[in-house]
Amino acid sequence: MAWTWNRTWRSMTVVAAAPWLVALVGCGEEDPAASGACSVSSNIDRSATLALRDGSGGAAAAQYEFDAAGMAAGGVKEYTFQITNTASAVAALPLVVKSLTLKELDASGGVAATPQFSCVGPGDLPCDKASWPEVVPAGFDAACAKAGAVTSVAFKIRYTRPAKAEVRKLELALTLSGDVKLGAAAVPMVFQTRLGTPKLSCSPPKYDFGKVGLAEASSTTVVCANTGKADAVITDAKMLGSLPLQAKLEAVLVNAATPLAAGTKLVVPAGSTMNIDLWFDSLPSEQKMEAILRLATSDPAQPQIDLSFTVNAVGPCLGLAPTVIGFGEQPPGIQVKKELLLKSCGTEELAITGISMVEGADQGFSVSLATTCFDGKAPTAQAPVVIPKGSSCAVFAVYTAPKLGAVSQGILAIESSAGTKTAQLSGSGAAQIACPKACMSLQVKGGAPITGAVVPQTEVQLDASCSAAAGHPVTKWKWGVQQPAGSFSVFAPSDAAKSPTFQPNLAGKYTFTLEVADEIGIAGCAPAQYELLVVPDDKLHVELTWDTPADANKTDVGDKDGKLTDGKYAGADMDLHLAHPDAIDQPGQLDLDKDGVPEPWNAACYDCFVLNTLPQWGDSSDYDDDATLDRDDKDGWGPENINLALPEKGLQYYVGVYYWAANGFGKSTPTIRIYLDGLASAFAVKTGPALGQGELWCAGRVSWGPNAVTPCKNADPQGNLVLKSVPLPSPAALKCK
Repeated sequence: MAWTWNRTWRSMTVVAAAPWLVALVGCGEEDPAASGACSVSSNIDRSATLALRDGSGGAAAAQYEFDAAGMAAGGVKEYTFQITNTASAVAALPLVVKSLTLKELDASGGVAATPQFSCVGPGDLPCDKASWPEVVPAGFDAACAKAGAVTSVAFKIRYTRPAKAEVRKLELALTLSGDVKLGAAAVPMVFQTRLGTPKLSCSPPKYDFGKVGLAEASSTTVVCANTGKADAVITDAKMLGSLPLQAKLEAVLVNAATPLAAGTKLVVPAGSTMNIDLWFDSLPSEQKMEAILRLATSDPAQPQIDLSFTVNAVGPCLGLAPTVIGFGEQPPGIQVKKELLLKSCGTEELAITGISMVEGADQGFSVSLATTCFDGKAPTAQAPVVIPKGSSCAVFAVYTAPKLGAVSQGILAIESSAGTKTAQLSGSGAAQIACPKACMSLQVKGGAPITGAVVPQTEVQLDASCSAAAGHPVTKWKWGVQQPAGSFSVFAPSDAAKSPTFQPNLAGKYTFTLEVADEIGIAGCAPAQYELLVVPDDKLHVELTWDTPADANKTDVGDKDGKLTDGKYAGADMDLHLAHPDAIDQPGQLDLDKDGVPEPWNAACYDCFVLNTLPQWGDSSDYDDDATLDRDDKDGWGPENINLALPEKGLQYYVGVYYWAANGFGKSTPTIRIYLDGLASAFAVKTGPALGQGELWCAGRVSWGPNAVTPCKNADPQGNLVLKSVPLPSPAALKCK
């Protein structure tokens, strides 16, 4: 009977003595019963059983980690552990701490020179100097234990933060005697500091795919953002539920049949995001189905994150497209908009009751309701915007980078009769502003690139195609030109065209400038500039311009008669004359100033002007000695040009200006510029007196070889001779005979 009892008791003892913490092992203790202090059957298997619990009362973990950066300098982090003996009181041995050693490592993995961890044992003494009592289970026979035995003993691991938080790792080794199952090995524990705490949030946490047919596919994206100070780690991911949803976390595929492989860790660095793409290709039925993507994370505030998904739910449904809006890198101060569609995807109409940025969004984000659906007015519960089923409405997420290098995150929330959904927003300020670079090229219209000077009246094609921008295309152009005095040529079709034309009608230097901006309004780094010389290629070139004070718009252009579309004239009309010296000898010439010498003006074949544009002078077989009127202008300022490729040497040609028609603009003042030998600057410039209609100004006489300009005969002290009421001959009377 005793044998049977001992056998049964022994079996029970083996079960009770099985250690509850598999990772903890120890060594045996000499049996105090051998001294005769207590009497126990020699058939009993005696052992201590270690139980190690932390301050929460739960089983001690193998590793502890905490944020040192979040502590104040001098602050203390403390872990308390209780050692108890859970063996049966009848068959137990005392449990005794033999040693407790600490090894502290710094961030490089070397032994720390100045420890920040410490161990406090019984009597508040350092663990290596403390006296450790025997630990016996409750009800243990006092005769079998040494004096001072206890039912539990505590020790503390204490961390004290220095002025600057550091990464430290404490390796603890606890050795005990008495637990036969533990043997002689040490019980390991690790304490690890980190610099910061992860803070992981995933948006949207809930998503409704709306109404989807059997053969239809659908997809969405969830963004998990780590706004904490330390890396967040996803250690497990599994898909639950009836919806055949698949997820891709970075490059890892997770679905109902394939959870995240054991030991795989997905890291979301502090301040970064991770996109989770989710989709299904088809559905087994059109019934309502749901799925949950369950994530295990290192975020101490939410070690488990459940993302839920629904399809074919009955009632209203709100779908967002897209759910993730990235603005990329933008220059500070420039407003960028991205469209967000709100889809009514359910079986009933959808009421939008609120649209706003979630509190805590970084600076720079806002929402624009300037769309057809919302008309600039924010919806409310009392005045919702209703979207019929199957329809969509748009809003705009707006981002304006607040400063260079800014990193911005925000959440735009849409409240509706189907619940609240969110869109994740992100953007950043450019590290530096990359301004567009203005660039221009010039060529003769329809011809070759310009490499040198051009002659007056050459139509020039300007082109800004070589302008370039770093991030956005150039879409705005502004041309400018500094012209010779008296020139009012304009760009066609406008100075805002990418490739306008320009006709420099006066000789001289034209300085073109080009300013650009890209599509988001960033102005160019600096204007591009090009200097174009306009040089006559004839030996004699005469230009006329005029200034009419009553003409407020000198650049308006009339038709062939100088009239605008409203029937009014664009400006006053003056005419340039260049007369051959032989003109005064022609029959019928008038002596208008009564000095006994006929005037050269309007002489048949010998006065070049609007009614006689190509007279024949000198050698009849040589066109180079014939004057040509290249341009007649009726719009109000000129220019008019007369050229003579090869003047006859020593002859004095007469230069005059006739006021053909005032057209209601009153008096006008002419200016003559004379170029000899194709030079870029005028040989002579002369501004005459203000003329009235029908008056003719003899500006002077010009000769080539030698080059000279002299006043007309009978000119006043200023070198001017004005003839009144000069009649015009008939065109027939001007023909060469």
